[in-house]
Amino acid sequence: VMNEQRRVVYKYRREILEGRDMSDVARDELEGVIDRYVDEYTPGDELTEWDMPELEAQLRQIWPVSIDVASMAPESVDREKLKDALNDDAMNAYDEREEQLGDELMRYIERSILLEVIDNRWREHLYDMDYLREGIHLRGFAQIDPLVAYKNEGFAMFEELMHSIWEEFSKLVFNAEIEVDPSQLDGAF
Repeated sequence: VMNEQRRVVYKYRREILEGRDMSDVARDELEGVIDRYVDEYTPGDELTEWDMPELEAQLRQIWPVSIDVASMAPESVDREKLKDALNDDAMNAYDEREEQLGDELMRYIERSILLEVIDNRWREHLYDMDYLREGIHLRGFAQIDPLVAYKNEGFAMFEELMHSIWEEFSKLVFNAEIEVDPSQLDGAF
């Protein structure tokens, strides 16, 4: 379980450190974050459970949303169309951010933020996986094969890890305050 997870994370780290352009990945993953938020706050077909104001509040932690999501009536919302509209809005904001900072700096910021978030979250994840491994033998009493339980839960935790990495990245990439010393830029890219 851990080897596979380590392979995925280290591949990301290596690409970032080698200076790969993470822009396309970042944009795809940002769309994934938005889609998951929409799914989370508009669950199933039970419209009374939908929370449009909270959905907007969560999205606003990422970028200055220009769509009035909070006042949408759930019965008038087409979930897929809403996702498309929000993704377009976020991409426009991303373009603006990039124009503001310039390509080079934007690429540098994407890599720096991603590397930091991955390293922090990965450390937490290793700790969580140790904790899971120590507790898993207790499952044997519940007639669940401990190895299967470890693999399944480990996979779910890893999926959660990747989601949280991109969620945190998305919030930071729009909101990071940039202080650049021009003398540091030469060769920094």
